[in-house]
Amino acid sequence: DEQLIKIASEIPACRVIADQVHVQAAGGSFENGLPFSLSLGCGTWGKNSFDENLTYKHFMNIVRIVKKIRTVTPSPEDFLRDYWEHVGIRVQSNESI
Repeated sequence: DEQLIKIASEIPACRVIADQVHVQAAGGSFENGLPFSLSLGCGTWGKNSFDENLTYKHFMNIVRIVKKIRTVTPSPEDFLRDYWEHVGIRVQSNESI
């Protein structure tokens, strides 16, 4: 799995097919959970507006009713903690253990 994550993070690809016949797997399969499709989106790398298998959902008009929720604004430390730790910036925790 580490090798797959490395490949997926280093190349401009929307899907990394592992241990499957690509021509069958990319277009959707019961074995991998991708929706069946004959049209594959390539994302912005391929100058597409979507990066998944084209399905009927792309042709539906969906109405979303949006209501306000209680505002929870994280501190910069909480919001950026994972990134800072990834790049080696030490983060001081305000949480008690």
